Amino acid sequence: GDVVKITKENVETFVRTRDTDKDYSAQDRLARQQAYYEAFYAKIKAMLSDDFESTIAKLYGFVSRIVTNVSYQDIVTFGNMMLEYKYTSDQNYVLPGKNGKDGDYDAYYLDQSSLKDMIVKIYYE
Repeated sequence: GDVVKITKENVETFVRTRDTDKDYSAQDRLARQQAYYEAFYAKIKAMLSDDFESTIAKLYGFVSRIVTNVSYQDIVTFGNMMLEYKYTSDQNYVLPGKNGKDGDYDAYYLDQSSLKDMIVKIYYE
């Protein structure tokens, strides 16, 4: 429930780090990653809605500085898709299971039966 302002100086720490002295801290990290994704999605969608061409140019400027096969047209297609897409956090799924320990390490033990039920529910009619 805390409000955090993400900057270029703290974004990596926010998204990647966890407290290794705290059991199951990876779950806190996953919650931060989800919060970051939701805010990122909303911001990009707002930018595309306000000024599609400039936003696409900014995204292409970023992509052109990395090694990738993503083209300008791919970014335009992605931008149009983002404008039409409706994301809600209930589209995220947590694999069923229980926290546990494996020696000194955190572990997560999947409930295979519940996982199969989840797969059938999500992917089959």
